Amino acid sequence: MAFAQGGPATIENLARLCGHHHYLRTHQGFELLGGPGRWRWLPPPKPRPPSGRRGRRRGSTKGRTPPPATASPPPPAGATDGPDPPLFTVEE
Repeated sequence: MAFAQGGPATIENLARLCGHHHYLRTHQGFELLGGPGRWRWLPPPKPRPPSGRRGRRRGSTKGRTPPPATASPPPPAGATDGPDPPLFTVEE
């Protein structure tokens, strides 16, 4: 009978673990199943996602009204509405 089910604490009935695996088993919720020559590690159960309404991610714009468009800045003094004059002319 396995030690976990009330069996004797003999060297054959116990798992020999290094420090890292002892920590996983004792403090991180891992399960060790099986017996000599056939051990199996089971990770801890995955946490369940929170239920209920979820908040928006920081910086998300989903569900927001876009800000109003701003007017263009006024043209600089002396500017005209027409096309820019040529930078140079070629004379033939």
